[in-house]
Amino acid sequence: MRLIKWGILVLLAASLGGCDLRKEQARKEISSSNAAVRARALDTLARSGDKAVLELAVPLLRDTSARVRRSAVAAVGSLDGAGTHMEKLASRLRDGDLEVRLAAARVLG
Repeated sequence: MRLIKWGILVLLAASLGGCDLRKEQARKEISSSNAAVRARALDTLARSGDKAVLELAVPLLRDTSARVRRSAVAAVGSLDGAGTHMEKLASRLRDGDLEVRLAAARVLG
């Protein structure tokens, strides 16, 4: 019985620390040469709700990959409660990619 309790505690501790590990891994992957990896990393970081992620997301609004730009628009839109980056988001309304423009329109309302 005692072994089961310790096992549960270990699993609980690992799952709680797992969030930090995923965020740390995503922070590393944000500079990947693979656009899909960068977009996924940005999505992971945005879900954390950490406003410090804006420092990473705002520059990616101008990424060469439309997929990354879409993720950046969504991240900035969800994390920028003060609206300090609205002008940068609005610039994505003129993006060459339709999906990026639609994402910016959704975020800007």
